[in-house]
Amino acid sequence: MVKEVRGIQKYRGEVAPALLITPQKSSYGYPKLEPIIEEGSDEGFQIMPKRMMFLVPALFSFVSYYFLMYSKIK
Repeated sequence: MVKEVRGIQKYRGEVAPALLITPQKSSYGYPKLEPIIEEGSDEGFQIMPKRMMFLVPALFSFVSYYFLMYSKIK
């Protein structure tokens, strides 16, 4: 049976490769990504926590809303 298929392939010309590529075969060809390390000192720069990114605008909105409502009443 295999010999017959090989014989048919010879007469028809080239055969297209398989459409499905398994992840095991393709994963070996790609290098793993490494994290980028930035240069410089971290002494003067501190990263703000995520809570502050929410609380500061919320607090500012509350204070400005209260100030505007209180100033309209008087």
